[in-house]
Amino acid sequence: MKRREFLQTMSATGASAFLPLSAPPGYNSDWSQVRKQFLMPADRSYLNVGTLGVQPRPVVDAVIDATRRTAESFPPGVKWQEIQAALGALLDCDAAGLVFPRNTTEAMNFVANGLELAAGDHVVTTNHEHIGGLCCWQLIARRRNVALTQVDITAAPA
Repeated sequence: MKRREFLQTMSATGASAFLPLSAPPGYNSDWSQVRKQFLMPADRSYLNVGTLGVQPRPVVDAVIDATRRTAESFPPGVKWQEIQAALGALLDCDAAGLVFPRNTTEAMNFVANGLELAAGDHVVTTNHEHIGGLCCWQLIARRRNVALTQVDITAAPA
């Protein structure tokens, strides 16, 4: 097939996507009600359906609700007090002093801010540290005049 024939065929195929389709008998759709579920202005159309884009209001509301629940508490259904008591017994410590952070970044911030580092102290990390684990040390270094060194461990040992 020559290039011109290929392009004509592809153009005809693409144009067919815009031909009206007939609905099955008895099918009644009120697309205005569907359209009202989306937050974008009524005078706009979203055509990039291959990526994450405009979502209907119930989806947006569900994501916001889930984000709020996660931010306000620990995952539901976990018996945190029982875990805390068992861990306290295992470690032979006061269980009330145990903290359960929501994620590693939060835990690293607890550690960084809980240490009494001062000018003249030195924190050493690597160039493989996740940004969430590095930023807390960068902040401590700036605020408390603490030296911060990132060791490059990308090279193989000699």
